[in-house]
Amino acid sequence: MRQSKRSWWILALAGLAAICVGCGGSDDSNGPGGPGTKGTGPNGSVEGPNGQAVNEKPDTVEPPPPPTIPKVVFDNASKAFCKVWVGDPMPEGQLPDLEGTVHPIKDFFGKRLTVVVFWNKSNLYALQELQDLGGDVVEPYADKGVSVVTVNVGDPPEQVKQALKMTGATVPVLLDADGAYFNTVATQKLPRTYVFGADGKILWFDADYSEATSRSMLQTIQVALGETENR
Repeated sequence: MRQSKRSWWILALAGLAAICVGCGGSDDSNGPGGPGTKGTGPNGSVEGPNGQAVNEKPDTVEPPPPPTIPKVVFDNASKAFCKVWVGDPMPEGQLPDLEGTVHPIKDFFGKRLTVVVFWNKSNLYALQELQDLGGDVVEPYADKGVSVVTVNVGDPPEQVKQALKMTGATVPVLLDADGAYFNTVATQKLPRTYVFGADGKILWFDADYSEATSRSMLQTIQVALGETENR
């Protein structure tokens, strides 16, 4: 009789334990919103594992850093052709224009910035750059102290005039017939584009012309003029 009573209590306790398990605290992953929803904690925060409050608001996104003058990066072979680098002064010299009048290069320097392009007519990229300079640099920046001058290397005056007519370029052109002035900045590779400040020191340059070259040139101008905040 005692054994039978003990068995009854054991069964009763087991049943109560099963009921308590079924009606106990909810699983952390099943909050008031029902199965599969997260519980809501104090101040409307969302409860994560172990009842910890999780902030669902996205982290504050830091604004991107302001643009800077692009770095000039050449491989060793291309760098060997360069006689001046960023931070060096642009060499001075004297060259004739298409009418034969000789000018000091510094007469074409801008009050704030100067863009110098070395080119010849046989390079199609150089002709493309001549065509782009007016709309990209001269028109938007001439009134902001930026000057543009181009130096043709090795072509006869008549061929230079033909190239200007073909491209529609109206930028100043000086003639470096024997390449002597070009040889003060580099030994090979045209076109070459240099941007330097009022102190004559080179800020950026490239020995090519492409969309990337154009973007870097314009970014250099904008950063140097302090116009990047508006772009």
